Amino acid sequence: DIEIQSIEIFEPKPTADISKLKPGIEHIAMKVDRFDELEEYFAKNKLPIDKSVQMNDSRFFKTKFINLVEIEFRNNYLWKNLHK
Repeated sequence: DIEIQSIEIFEPKPTADISKLKPGIEHIAMKVDRFDELEEYFAKNKLPIDKSVQMNDSRFFKTKFINLVEIEFRNNYLWKNLHK
């Protein structure tokens, strides 16, 4: 019952020090329809949230590193916000 509508691959920021970047995927991000419920579930169950951010209409939280990858959950699609 899971549908992946798009995959975004972003290059490092122009100011990034390439020598300090890890090879491979640093994090994955997913848009979640019931974002508030998922964030509450993580907090209630003391799951490893590293960062929670709200900027305008966009909200996300991400986990601490799990097997060298952060998992980010978003309330909306990043690419739609970039192309408004």
